[in-house]
Amino acid sequence: MTKYGNNEQADITGYKHLAEYCAFYEVTREDLVTHPEYAAHILKYQPYLEQLITGYGVMGTINRPIAEGVQQEETADSRRN
Repeated sequence: MTKYGNNEQADITGYKHLAEYCAFYEVTREDLVTHPEYAAHILKYQPYLEQLITGYGVMGTINRPIAEGVQQEETADSRRN
């Protein structure tokens, strides 16, 4: 946290997944500067967001072969018709 007058501002600009945080909350990097409370909120919930990001990555890995199998079945079905 960085102090600016009576306000504290969370410095999250160096976070690895900052783009994902901004997309999740539908804010821009500029919003984080002009509204330090947004950055503080992201900082507060950052561990949960990291869990979501990791979970989506794992699910993508699991779902990819399933989707490919479904696509192959649909292709086979369309050839039979």
